[in-house]
Amino acid sequence: MGSEKSRWSLLLGWSGGLLGASVIVCVLTVGVAVQKDPSRLAVGLLQGIALVLGTAGSYVFGRDASRENAEAIREMEAERLSLPARSAFRRVRTLWRALGRQQEAIRAQEQRLDALADLSAGTVQLEHARNALLALEYMVIEQIGTVDDALEDWRDLVPDEIAKIEEAGRQEELTDD
Repeated sequence: MGSEKSRWSLLLGWSGGLLGASVIVCVLTVGVAVQKDPSRLAVGLLQGIALVLGTAGSYVFGRDASRENAEAIREMEAERLSLPARSAFRRVRTLWRALGRQQEAIRAQEQRLDALADLSAGTVQLEHARNALLALEYMVIEQIGTVDDALEDWRDLVPDEIAKIEEAGRQEELTDD
């Protein structure tokens, strides 16, 4: 904050000084011009000096002010993008955890089916196998929903890039068929 304040002080110092000098020269120009026999050379020189000082002051102020505005816009844009990026990251992390749970569920179903097979001379009733597969299918459906949400978050963040990727994927699917 302190450096920003000193920067504005410096900015106003240079541009303010140039613009202030321009105003003083303009007042002198008017003073010379209203004399009984004004010197055309003096009036012309004073007007030229006022023009140069005013233009230089305006240039310095405009250049530095536009830099400040550009930095502020970049900061606002970064903040605007950071909220959806955090959301997209949370969804990916949620998906990661869900995949871990699915891996545990697959191992548990495998152990359960092995135990049932041991009781039935190495075979498992079809009903038990279907129930195991159904439980795994429900977990996959949950993960697909999370992935869909994460994809929407990325579409919010960088819609043009995502559209290009999706179009390339559609073209790839067409060539695969």
